[in-house]
Amino acid sequence: VWGYNSENSAINQGNPYARLNAIEKGLKVIDIRPMQDGLAAKADIWVPVRPGTDGALALAMANVIIEEDLYNHDFVENWTEGFSEYAEYVKEFTPEKAEEITWVPADKIREAARMWAEAGAGTMWVSPHSTTHHTNGVQSTRAITLLPALMGYWDYEGCRTVAPGVTGTDDS
Repeated sequence: VWGYNSENSAINQGNPYARLNAIEKGLKVIDIRPMQDGLAAKADIWVPVRPGTDGALALAMANVIIEEDLYNHDFVENWTEGFSEYAEYVKEFTPEKAEEITWVPADKIREAARMWAEAGAGTMWVSPHSTTHHTNGVQSTRAITLLPALMGYWDYEGCRTVAPGVTGTDDS
């Protein structure tokens, strides 16, 4: 959950209490937002990012995933373009550098990146407001949305799908 206060806003996008119930049943959650309330208080990892620095956090998470060779090689090789340039770019965004920018401890960045990468499946609820209403909003959104691509968390159970009930392998 990235910058998304599902308990108090955008409740038309699903029942936030269903997520709380799912946590009680074993759902693993990383919640990235400044305040530790609602879902963030129950998350496995709460990442208290400084407002407006989400892009640096996402790039540092990508740095960890790539440097530790945790990314999905098959998905990246077959479904993405420009990976080598991206991998080179994120080298400069070490967790230590991101800590200076985001105020999130480097170890917390590594912990979140590893949990995301080792989950086996994942999806994101990202706020269309808190992450984009900054001068760097477009680039932050790009950095955040590349994290599911690194892991191939796309179009199968437990991940984002192209459209509900439709997968990329469905010819119907």
